[in-house]
Amino acid sequence: MAKEEEQWVDLQSHPMFNKAQLFPHTVDDPSSSSPFVHVISRLPLNLMAWDGFSRLFIWNSAQQCLHSIDIRCSHPHAETIQASTRVKTLRPNMKVNFPVRYLAIGRTGQSVVLASDGSIMVLYLNDRISSPADDGLCRSIAVGSKRIYSSKDSKTLRILQVTWHPHSDTHLGILSSDCVFRLFDLSSDLEIPEQEYHLQPATLQNIMSAVAIRPVAFAFGGEHLWDRFTVFVLFSNCSVYALCPVVPFGSIYNGSTIEEIYKDAYMLGLQSNSIGSKAANNVSLAVAWLESIFPELVNSANDLTREKSASLGLKARPYAPFDASVSLQGPLSIMLGGNASSGSDETKEQHGRAVSFLYNTVSKDSILAIGLSDGQMRVFALADELQPVWNFGSSPRLRVDNDGNLLSVAMVVEAKLGNTLDDSTSRVETSDRKNMLMDNALSGHPPPLLQLSVVDFALPKTVLEVAPLSVLTDPIIPERLYCYHGGGIDAILLHWLPFSDLTADRSSTGKAPSVFPVLDTCPTEDSIPTPLLGVTTLLDSFGKSWLLALTSACECAVIEMKTQRELYPLQIDCSKENGQSLEASEMGSMEIMSKELLLGPKDIPIPQVSSSGRSLTADSVEGRSILHDHYKLLHEKYVEYAHKVYVELKYHGLRLNKVVDDQQLRLQELKEKLHGAQKNENYLIERTVKAVEVNRQLEERLKKFSNLPGVKEAPLTAAERDFKSQIDMINSEDLNYLHSAIGVLNARSERYMLVSQAHLKKSPIQTVGRRKLPMPDTQMSRLKTAVEKLSQIVDDSTRKVKLVEDVIKRRESMGG
Repeated sequence: MAKEEEQWVDLQSHPMFNKAQLFPHTVDDPSSSSPFVHVISRLPLNLMAWDGFSRLFIWNSAQQCLHSIDIRCSHPHAETIQASTRVKTLRPNMKVNFPVRYLAIGRTGQSVVLASDGSIMVLYLNDRISSPADDGLCRSIAVGSKRIYSSKDSKTLRILQVTWHPHSDTHLGILSSDCVFRLFDLSSDLEIPEQEYHLQPATLQNIMSAVAIRPVAFAFGGEHLWDRFTVFVLFSNCSVYALCPVVPFGSIYNGSTIEEIYKDAYMLGLQSNSIGSKAANNVSLAVAWLESIFPELVNSANDLTREKSASLGLKARPYAPFDASVSLQGPLSIMLGGNASSGSDETKEQHGRAVSFLYNTVSKDSILAIGLSDGQMRVFALADELQPVWNFGSSPRLRVDNDGNLLSVAMVVEAKLGNTLDDSTSRVETSDRKNMLMDNALSGHPPPLLQLSVVDFALPKTVLEVAPLSVLTDPIIPERLYCYHGGGIDAILLHWLPFSDLTADRSSTGKAPSVFPVLDTCPTEDSIPTPLLGVTTLLDSFGKSWLLALTSACECAVIEMKTQRELYPLQIDCSKENGQSLEASEMGSMEIMSKELLLGPKDIPIPQVSSSGRSLTADSVEGRSILHDHYKLLHEKYVEYAHKVYVELKYHGLRLNKVVDDQQLRLQELKEKLHGAQKNENYLIERTVKAVEVNRQLEERLKKFSNLPGVKEAPLTAAERDFKSQIDMINSEDLNYLHSAIGVLNARSERYMLVSQAHLKKSPIQTVGRRKLPMPDTQMSRLKTAVEKLSQIVDDSTRKVKLVEDVIKRRESMGG
């Protein structure tokens, strides 16, 4: 069969984008099997990704396959991205029995993760399996499908976020609804995570807080010292915690940066007399941790070998201290106008819950962006460097092989009460403030968050119900963030950063960011808000950044993100049919002639002929030279100006003709609408009369209702409203989480029962020198106790909800 000839077309007009072919589910489908139905605390929806080079990947939900398109930018002044018509189709060799909601490309572009609410699959693009029926069959693996994540258990244990580690090609970070962060090494074990961290924030000491506050998202740190070994975790009450240090076994790091961190920690350890005892213990353990993870730091004896090793990449070795667990630092306090307040106090004034999270490095600043369920976006910056902190006396659970090599580690990471920055820090002298901040960070008091801005997009409730806020960053301008939601995409440009703008103009200090729309999928009031199926940014070979969005109508929007601070939004109405033309509104204000042409020709001085007493003739050499010079000056002053005016008038006339034609068309449309309105005038008058009559009747009914005894009752107080909101929250969300926790514990207890029964059937024989196999009776008793406690909590919450409902019904009946 002849090979299909490759052609290049505009990406937005590519023939692959067809709603009937790509996505069989509709966004209005209420069935739980549809990946487009928004559920609270659910994996974000994104079915499009860029590999960082020249390939764009799109998941086909209808055919359960991955499409790969080669893209390019033809020239530096191109207005769109071109795509090849030759589409490669990649299929996993395993059956995809779950609706894919999220896909992400690995660091090298060789692997793709496919995730849903309860299942994870990794597809290796370059590992093809030869098949006579399908040449695009790729090797695929399922992560934790037997022990932890399963499509059958998606109702009890949900996956909240899946992210590749930035310093490894085989490590995958997963956050699930059981408050556990897991780090899988796909090259060693697919069922048992390499590292497992059970998150226990300080607020979980209260039963009600334990139910209401749950992890939502996480983010790996950037290239700022210890930030590269940090995992930031966002909870539903907008509190941010930090896990440091966390390093994947076998990951690669820059040797010079590790050498810098090691020198700082080593010098700080020599000054242990000037810091507290807890800080000194953390410093000594940090030095030991670095020397165990990167043994090259100890082996480099002299400066020559040290410089040589520092220029190379260092590979992290498996290590974990046996007598200490990583501390969950936080909640990070928030600084408002120079005053630090705890994260829990800040959340009392918020009406929305955290739904999305982003970490980004901008020059010398670490930026954290948090999206809320009420349509707000909060942007923070770390006020200081994070430091590694451990909880001594809390031993982790280590798994080793027969040779004593560490295979995996699991630990409970707890946040101690009072781990917030003391207010006295702001009153210390400048010379001692740095030492005090370092001592606070090493003693378990993490640095605060400096609030840069609070952006309220003023989105209607219908848009927020369709899809939560999600945020991503620009590949060229890191201080520009993109927030996409059910109504389109908005851009946020930060004008001031606390550490990067120290030498900048002081007039920009504290300046509010600029917010401007980029893509509008609801241009009219009649438009139905729908979620975007995929959003990604890409960088072309000419240094320009582009924003790609896949709408619910399966149309691809390509937007060039220029360096100017304000752009005209691209308007696409996703509620229209597929055949209708969805074009950008390109006609803005009419351009006039340039100001240079309106000011007239250039003011070029023409020198006068010197009167030396002797006459000059045109035939003489000096006369010809003077005439030639005057001719050049006059040509530059008038002839070139006339040519510019001619060209400008020529094209200006074409633009004016286009504007006049468009205005004529709009005038004709308005005349037709006016004629139709005149026909319906009598009908509108009748409706107006009826509406006035209905309004009069409603006013009379309101007067009658105002005389009823129940209307005169006092409204609910602030405490009653707060209690009612807590009850509604428990009734709407928390009961489901409690039932899911009970389901997870029941599944684990059943698994342990099967294991115990298998051990009883085998009945191993006791031999000399062989230890007796431990029976899991204690674990079973703990699980049963936990299930009983959770059952009691559910019963108490249900009784409270019923009690409040009865009170509300009695009040309503009295009012009626």
